[in-house]
Amino acid sequence: MGDHLYSDLLYVEGIDGRSWVFLSVLDRATSLNPVRRVESREPRHIWNTFETSWLTPFGIPCKLTVDLDGAYRGEFEDNCLTIGIDLHFVPPGAHYENRAESHIFSFGSVSSSAWQISWPPLHLNSSTSAPT
Repeated sequence: MGDHLYSDLLYVEGIDGRSWVFLSVLDRATSLNPVRRVESREPRHIWNTFETSWLTPFGIPCKLTVDLDGAYRGEFEDNCLTIGIDLHFVPPGAHYENRAESHIFSFGSVSSSAWQISWPPLHLNSSTSAPT
């Protein structure tokens, strides 16, 4: 468990127009897929959420595959290098290489009936607030 992970960002918009960003981390071996809301797309916030949702409970992976997205650059990329994570960037148009993307649909479909799949983006279709 935890040797090779995939990560992607999930965008959820409420019917009130507010938007949330979630970090999805998928373990290749077990399909364990913690999804946590992030404060912003800034690399520092993405790293802090990755640290809380994966590194602290499960440890350091050998490899992490992510989209070629600025959220995974800068401080995020530097921290991966510092602790020995092989960070692999998926080029634009090769989304099939990042398995976390397919699990984003699972997140929406297995969540409560308050979620409605409508990619992109997902929409909240009731007056309930987004999970934290």
